[in-house]
Amino acid sequence: MSDKKISALPVATSINSTDIFPLVQSGTTMGSTIANLLANLPAPAVTTQAAEATTGGASSGAATALSITNKASLVSNASGTSYYSLAAASTGVTKMIAASSISATGISIAVVGGNNFTTITFSSTAVGGTITLDYIGSNWYVRSVGGKVPPTIA
Repeated sequence: MSDKKISALPVATSINSTDIFPLVQSGTTMGSTIANLLANLPAPAVTTQAAEATTGGASSGAATALSITNKASLVSNASGTSYYSLAAASTGVTKMIAASSISATGISIAVVGGNNFTTITFSSTAVGGTITLDYIGSNWYVRSVGGKVPPTIA
């Protein structure tokens, strides 16, 4: 398998704590287990809190507020554009938002305190798209976006 790029390898549909993944440490490629990785992460990076599942959002008027206390929100809608909002938080809060199902018109999230952005939009093709935000000082900062079709930030 050393003649293939990692991106060309088949995708694992499930993982176990004993599975091995490659990593580069001090310039040397090594392998480690998922269990070892999780055991050495700082405590806030690992959570057993369930994701907040929100379906529909507001179709007009006041947007449906996403919880600041839940570390993750799973947003979806069945028809029409759904509107959500993300309020300001306390320094140190991390929030992950993922889209599970999206109608043809998409999902829009108004963000209070976004650093150079006010809206996160999941288009109709962004199912599985994710965004992770960190609240620092008085702003939300984008840590990462992902998925086959990630959300847009404006």
